[in-house]
Amino acid sequence: METRQDSEEFYARQNSEEFYGYLLEFDKDPKKTMNINYVKEILYKFSYCNLEDAFDNPELIRKSVINYLYTGSFKLEKDNEITKSAKECLKTILKYEDDDKILDLRLKIKNLGEELKKSRNQEKKEKTKAIILKNTKDLKKLTANLNKKLIFKTFYSKVHSNWEKIHRKHEELISKFINSENNKEVKYLIVYEAPPYSKTKEKYFLFSNGGTYGNPIKECFSNSESEKKISNILFDKDAIYFDLIMAGIPIKDAELTIDKLTRSIRYFWSTNSAWKIGEKQLPIILLELGIFHLLNKGVVFDNRPFIAIGAPLNTSASIFEYYSKKYLMVYFNKNYIKKEAKKITHEDFQKVVFKVDSTCTEEYLIANLSVVNTPSTYEIRGTTGETYPLFKSNFSGSSNFPNGSLLKNAFNII
Repeated sequence: METRQDSEEFYARQNSEEFYGYLLEFDKDPKKTMNINYVKEILYKFSYCNLEDAFDNPELIRKSVINYLYTGSFKLEKDNEITKSAKECLKTILKYEDDDKILDLRLKIKNLGEELKKSRNQEKKEKTKAIILKNTKDLKKLTANLNKKLIFKTFYSKVHSNWEKIHRKHEELISKFINSENNKEVKYLIVYEAPPYSKTKEKYFLFSNGGTYGNPIKECFSNSESEKKISNILFDKDAIYFDLIMAGIPIKDAELTIDKLTRSIRYFWSTNSAWKIGEKQLPIILLELGIFHLLNKGVVFDNRPFIAIGAPLNTSASIFEYYSKKYLMVYFNKNYIKKEAKKITHEDFQKVVFKVDSTCTEEYLIANLSVVNTPSTYEIRGTTGETYPLFKSNFSGSSNFPNGSLLKNAFNII
């Protein structure tokens, strides 16, 4: 396959159709090293760079990633559509937004109808009737759209616009750590699962400076009433973060049925062999790609940084269980050259080792992340009333949402 990774003008732009051929081969042999590295490349670029900058046919690659995440396969249907099974997985979720609007409109129409009955003012009654008529038309249109065919382009445009906003915020935080004037080392690494599937950027914790995913950070390092931006709190406390998938894809309510077993998609990501890449389940690979990105950007870790994962137990347990006897140490060849995300290719992943390996020596060690290996069961740190998860480094509580006191526990902050 012809690449132009050495050309400043074309910055590692590849022929997508040929690249896609390698992905198809992955389904035949998911343990083959070269195929694994091609998969890592597109998963990495899906999270950390604009696919339009990296591939001649970004839509084909985009659909390949979507299919893989929702089906465990890189196969496409005719016309390069996402597969039927991927659509089935997405269909219910993609209705939710319209369902919410429908409920809101029905409630508005009901309330306006009650207002109309009570009103004595003729002019006000006419205005209310006009609003009811408009809302009724909108309701009819939304209801009709519920059963229409899922249009992939519309779906991904939303994923991509969401990614662009979140990507900028993530890179802004990273840039502060790699600024030579700051001389910072990361002591704490926070890992979430995926940004919300929403065009409303305020739903993301770095924009809202609070909420379900932001407040636990404030509670851990500052306090939940703090007016300080969460990105500033993270930087001041030598903490950095990433999501396992930086693109806001809908996974929260996605369910699959495999071998008559119906479970959340994230359950299958962590347990089913279709999402096994080499010897590692998908969440493990995504964790490693996130760490790879930080190291490739030039982020420096403390000798023994703490990791805390604020993802539901299936996702985090697959990571902790894998590394329970394999310390998470990252080795690069000392001649490794840092590149922009869009210039990263499958060849670069041959130069990185994410576990203790006999071919590596200490001089190549970039980060020892072995603090992740603290599977303490129900360890209490001076608090009562908290049920602690099986793995100390998981900070999702019994509601499956991040918890500030559990984050403190994961980071040994008393």
